[in-house]
Amino acid sequence: MVEAEFSALTAQHTEDLNDLYHDTHGPSLTFLGSLLARRNTRAFMLSVGDSSAAACWFTRAVDEVDLVDIRVIDRFRGHGLGKTLLARSLHALRSEGVTVCHLEVRASNIVARHLYKQLGFRAVGERRNYYRVHDGTEDAILMRMDME
Repeated sequence: MVEAEFSALTAQHTEDLNDLYHDTHGPSLTFLGSLLARRNTRAFMLSVGDSSAAACWFTRAVDEVDLVDIRVIDRFRGHGLGKTLLARSLHALRSEGVTVCHLEVRASNIVARHLYKQLGFRAVGERRNYYRVHDGTEDAILMRMDME
């Protein structure tokens, strides 16, 4: 296991995340950073040494959150950082009164789906043909975790 430091993300941290958001998959760092200006957004990160290793972003409505994005830098994948980050983030959100977390994940993303199930998420629906892929479309699996 890699030693990592957990912290809440602020607008000042977003520049430190460029290595996490160098590809074109998912929301851009510019978009995610703009969410931090809203009062309903919470974001967290893990750092390893001086490097940002992982980040996740949530939007909140009353006592529920949606996981907008979670990323682990390539060189730290497979070391449990995604699970650590998400577990610690959900714990922090729970202490702020959040009772439910929602997310959507590509049907083909077996690793992420397994992680979410390990943490207590369950599939509650799907969005057919939701994601565009190189040869057509892919379904999104909708998941939910009751945190009470």
